[in-house]
Amino acid sequence: MLILIVYLLMGFRRLGDIDYYRDDLMVMQLFGLNRIPDVVTVSRGLASLDQESIVKIRGLCREWVIVQLQKVPLVRLTLDFDGSVCWKKGQRIEGTAVGYNKKKKGARSYYPLFCMIAQTRQAFVVYHRPGNVQDSKRAREFIASCIEILRRALP
Repeated sequence: MLILIVYLLMGFRRLGDIDYYRDDLMVMQLFGLNRIPDVVTVSRGLASLDQESIVKIRGLCREWVIVQLQKVPLVRLTLDFDGSVCWKKGQRIEGTAVGYNKKKKGARSYYPLFCMIAQTRQAFVVYHRPGNVQDSKRAREFIASCIEILRRALP
């Protein structure tokens, strides 16, 4: 998981991007590894996660953002909620559906909702949805839960 977190911080968005730093000694020392795992190995590890593990990882990521926000003296917190179509190649990708996608018509995709902290440009929560949902589907509950979590953590 540490590899994925660091790669996300470096700006990579695909597992295949791991290959760009496969032989980088600094990255290997950061992870304490002699060799960076192959994309297939990382993918297999992600596939073995159960729902409870995913919930815990999401909670941990939220806690990291909250800890960082507690260090910044903000008078007001601005949340930016947005959705984005993420299309995927292949026919049988779990959680995807054929929906509206003006760039790749008929492609299977996700349509996640994002909650971003505007002042720090951090992703707070990502709510994954298949690509065939309407923009507002479950958005009200998502927005309310994000606000509630932040109100409790940052009164």
